[in-house]
Amino acid sequence: MERAAIAPIPTAYKWDPVNVFRSPTVRTLVILTSSVYVLSRFAWAQKVFAHFPWKIALPSSAVVAICAVKTKPGVRFLQITRLNRIVFEILLTMQFVMCHFGIWKWTTEIEPGIYLSALPLQELEYKEWILEKNISVLALIDKFELTTPTLIGRAIDYKGVDHQTILTPDFLPPNSKQLDDAVYWINSKRQKKITVLIHCKAGSMRSASALAAYYIKKQGMSADEAREKIAAKRPTIYGEGSSCDRNLKEFAAALSKTKSGGGSGEKFYGQKPQANIHTLGSLRDDSQN
Repeated sequence: MERAAIAPIPTAYKWDPVNVFRSPTVRTLVILTSSVYVLSRFAWAQKVFAHFPWKIALPSSAVVAICAVKTKPGVRFLQITRLNRIVFEILLTMQFVMCHFGIWKWTTEIEPGIYLSALPLQELEYKEWILEKNISVLALIDKFELTTPTLIGRAIDYKGVDHQTILTPDFLPPNSKQLDDAVYWINSKRQKKITVLIHCKAGSMRSASALAAYYIKKQGMSADEAREKIAAKRPTIYGEGSSCDRNLKEFAAALSKTKSGGGSGEKFYGQKPQANIHTLGSLRDDSQN
């Protein structure tokens, strides 16, 4: 049940050296390095390497990659090539480094009973904290993010935890149905005074969008007011004018239209969600099949 303040949020970190061997990025680097070394033994490969425009190609590739991941085709490409696991690990590691130096917070209490968080890690002992404090967890996340080991660790095992997940790919804002599913879940818990933790990978886009949608629908805030309320406690969330911000303004407009009787959005807003929701446990089971 809810308490006025739940503290302390986990900060201790126990790194496992085995993570080095599990890391998708480390494995990829080993394979690439070995391949380049073998190829460099051949004269034809040496000529290719010598004449290839590395100074232009590498920066250009980086710019294209950054822009591409914010589009549906780009996200789909990462999924097909499984490069999404490497991008996921790199970004998660960057988050951890910033958190270590106090630049960024892993988890933030937005208000009593509501936490916004990055991916709860085993190495940060989040499961123990969640169980001890009777916290219910909502994850807006892609399937692989719950099962992929990284250099700094992996997501906790949610066995025994009251939890729910809504499958949403990274870099793209949740759609209206996913937001409505999230609002229904958050509201059902908060009506019972149950403390909730809402997370994605970074606690900045997908999870923040879900919480903002809750404020919009259940507390009558505008999209700007919801964003500002969350940003006051967690400044690293999506910014004004971002894809998430535009998406939430559309969500608010559709909700307003529904309330005024000007549209047929009732089938999307206010009903118990039926699709897009899966338990985290079932996701882990599916990943092993």
